Amino acid sequence: MLITFSLLCFLNFLIYPNPAKDELTIEIPILENPISYEVKLIDQTGKYVLSKTMSEKATLDISGLSFGIYHVMIMRDNIILDNKKISIVK
Repeated sequence: MLITFSLLCFLNFLIYPNPAKDELTIEIPILENPISYEVKLIDQTGKYVLSKTMSEKATLDISGLSFGIYHVMIMRDNIILDNKKISIVK
């Protein structure tokens, strides 16, 4: 099954809970042939604070991060497919 990037941009990426405290879960719709994605967490200064490769579901340990607003970017081959804001609370 061939999936184009234009189709990938319309997939519904789930990021929860928001606000988050210790863990952040990211789910990507299950495709017939799962492909890998890069998930990056960026702080308010633009610094990459966490990065992980995933395919369908990943849980990120965010317990060591300071409270505040972060951006979660989901990428494939250096193309941003989704970008959402999350809050980390302590």
